[in-house]
Amino acid sequence: MEVLPNEDLPLEPIRSENVVIRGKEFLSFLGQTLVPPCEQDWFVESIVPSLACMAVENGDLLSLQQFLPLLHWTTGDYDDTTALHKACELGKLDIVKFLVDKEAFSQLNCFEKNTLLLLAIRNRHLDIVEFLHMKGATVEMHSVMVATEIIQAVKKKDYGLLHAWYLAGVDMDSKDYNGHTAMDHARRLKDEAIVHKLQGYGANLLGAVKADSAEQDSSSEAIFYPVSTHHFTTKQAELQQKENSV
Repeated sequence: MEVLPNEDLPLEPIRSENVVIRGKEFLSFLGQTLVPPCEQDWFVESIVPSLACMAVENGDLLSLQQFLPLLHWTTGDYDDTTALHKACELGKLDIVKFLVDKEAFSQLNCFEKNTLLLLAIRNRHLDIVEFLHMKGATVEMHSVMVATEIIQAVKKKDYGLLHAWYLAGVDMDSKDYNGHTAMDHARRLKDEAIVHKLQGYGANLLGAVKADSAEQDSSSEAIFYPVSTHHFTTKQAELQQKENSV
């Protein structure tokens, strides 16, 4: 490697707003000295994922395209965040579609696709959730954990998050550690809007607790019916009422 003569180096510091820096030529020489040619490829591979994530944050597709030849899809920045992760987190649908078209998505395993989908769900990016699910991404979580998150959305009346879970194709009747579903909690809160919303998502109106007790005991306590606010003692009575009202 050619070494620049010392007399050509601007060793006198440059002061800018009380910050002491060196000239560009000196910094370039220092970088070439510290990074041998054999390690330059590694250096590029290390910094490009961070630059790609910055391009995503800025919505800069042009810059992102320039990084593609140097970018390995499964390599993330300092906290393992890839450009696709960042796009799903920030709701950049156009960039998500762009990266998926570039086969970034097909190179990921089920767990990695699950991570992308969860980022979109928890940030309520409904369009991205729907798009990823259409591309084959599924939620790879234990049903108990899914139920816990859906129930939290019910308690907070977070309609956007609730809809995101539905678009992801999860079972809206998933049970938590206590065997309760989101519908059980919605009925306990007597929140007619949430109950009606869950019904639209295919959740069982009875919930887990009432469904079990209704099967075991026909004299179970009345359940809250959200549409007409009638009370029925059994599931059969509820269905009969629906037939009569048609």
